[in-house]
Amino acid sequence: PTSLSSSSAGGNRSAVTSGFGPGRQLVASGSSFAESLTPEAAFAFSSFTEILIATLASSLAAQGQLDLDARVSDHLSDLSPALGATTLNQLLSHRAGLDNAQVPDTADWTRVLDQLDDRWLFTEPGAVFSYSRYSYPLAARVLESATGSSFEDAIETRVLEPLGLNQTSVGPRDAEAAFDGLPVTNT
Repeated sequence: PTSLSSSSAGGNRSAVTSGFGPGRQLVASGSSFAESLTPEAAFAFSSFTEILIATLASSLAAQGQLDLDARVSDHLSDLSPALGATTLNQLLSHRAGLDNAQVPDTADWTRVLDQLDDRWLFTEPGAVFSYSRYSYPLAARVLESATGSSFEDAIETRVLEPLGLNQTSVGPRDAEAAFDGLPVTNT
């Protein structure tokens, strides 16, 4: 952020940071949040990670290093047959047929992804659009295989650094900020 201000009105405190683009501001309320907010504060933007995953996949495809329409099992050989037949393009466009209503028996995303199999498909891949919280973490695994790097390293070296996003990182800045193993973007 380029500036930071806080105010108190009627016992409610709020903080405003600007610098996220022309005419854009982030406004947050709550006494503990406003009191602890500094210009160096990190914000976890979990859904922003999806943009980074899609950017990395598109970049690799444009460079001829990744085929978005190839079977996911080309990179992740341990997947069940139908799940392995999905494509990265289907994962990125939420057309893989993964059932978002399935509830894993763990909150650890590494273990959740290890549990994915054909039972998690509710329709044939490519048949319909259906948002699934499992599509992008699975796509991130494909990208790890395609780049030979951890997801965090691939995003930081192939997306964030070339764009000059020096204040943005993937993953928690400290162990206390971890979100059950799911990569998040801090900016």
